[in-house]
Amino acid sequence: MRKQRAAAHERERGKIFQWILSLCIFAAFTVLLFVPPVPHPQADGAGIAALALAAMKGTLEGSALAYTAVYVMIAAYAVLLACTVAAFFCKRGGALAYNAFKSLVMTAAFLFFAVALMQSAGLNIPALFYDPRTLIAVNAVTFGLIAAFLSLAVCSFCAYRGRGGLKLAAALIALSFFALGNLPFLEGYTLFDLFGKVTLTGGPLQEAAALLFRILAWATFANLALALIGMVVPRTATAALIRAALHFALAGTALVVLGFAAGWSALPQYSGTLAYTALALAQLLFAAVTLGVLRKRNAPAQSGAEGAAPPPAAAKQAPARRAPQEGYEAGIRAAVSELLEEERRAAGDIRDEFLDELSDGERREFCDLFIDRIYGDSLPCYRPGEDNAAFFRTVFIRLGKYRDVISDDLLEKLYERSQHSVGQ
Repeated sequence: MRKQRAAAHERERGKIFQWILSLCIFAAFTVLLFVPPVPHPQADGAGIAALALAAMKGTLEGSALAYTAVYVMIAAYAVLLACTVAAFFCKRGGALAYNAFKSLVMTAAFLFFAVALMQSAGLNIPALFYDPRTLIAVNAVTFGLIAAFLSLAVCSFCAYRGRGGLKLAAALIALSFFALGNLPFLEGYTLFDLFGKVTLTGGPLQEAAALLFRILAWATFANLALALIGMVVPRTATAALIRAALHFALAGTALVVLGFAAGWSALPQYSGTLAYTALALAQLLFAAVTLGVLRKRNAPAQSGAEGAAPPPAAAKQAPARRAPQEGYEAGIRAAVSELLEEERRAAGDIRDEFLDELSDGERREFCDLFIDRIYGDSLPCYRPGEDNAAFFRTVFIRLGKYRDVISDDLLEKLYERSQHSVGQ
């Protein structure tokens, strides 16, 4: 009973924590509507709310991209409010999903807003995010991206625990490419300069190099965006390896083209390109090692599932004793009934009250854990269609063995059924 109450308290604490996290995320982004100011020519020291009001009044000057960026921010804040309210009507898993989703939405909105400022207002990355006095520029865009990154990190650790650290490390590596922004990349251009207009004279090879390096600069943004999405999306190790491989291929191609365009002997002058390619290789190696570690970690569970005995539901049960037969026909009918019953059990067509309450996903999860028993046989075997009171009485005693892999919804249904079994 103590184990069961502890599990219930743990779920309740997790749900309350997600509610508090939801309110903290909402409060942080709401403050950024008004302070600190936005690095926009028309903001005049005001925040995002002033730009949104000007856009709705039609007094905001600028290109269509500037208008679009402001309306994207308005839509993102609407999603933020809706997800914050919806989180209070969900269990822990649902609230966590809403927190992760709104963190992703706000990350995408602030990234798009930053790109729009660079394009429409003529700003570059140092003007947006760097201040020589404070190192980090004090504006809504900088703090918005910091708040989004922190909320994604918290959601990642809540959802994946130890694996959240690997996801966070991958995102930090993707972010570290911007630390090379002021180094020389191409004929006097830094990485930050490559986000603007790039022109090289000398022939088709130089023009191709200019285009390729500008693509590489924007690929840095795409690489970071995908890494941030991977922080809250499950099973992204393979996708992260593909992303890192493509990024390294692009960086390596840019290095080769630069070697032909500027001369191989001149490559040491472009320390930014060399460091960028080396960092892309490090990112690729990290993704490969991460995928290998996760596959090795999952191998014992998979081998256990393959070597497990067939589900008890498919096992034949000893036939019950029959009453004395009254004639030859009665014996035939009894034998046919036994054969049909055995065939029905072998086909797995057994009605089970608890299994019928589960969704398809929960039923598969339950069968993996407690019928196929891929994590071992420390619990009484669950036999569909039979009396499993002993199983429900002891299921929470071994909670620590599978707590990290069982879903909250299935755990709650197990708790409710165990309470019912105790009451009986």
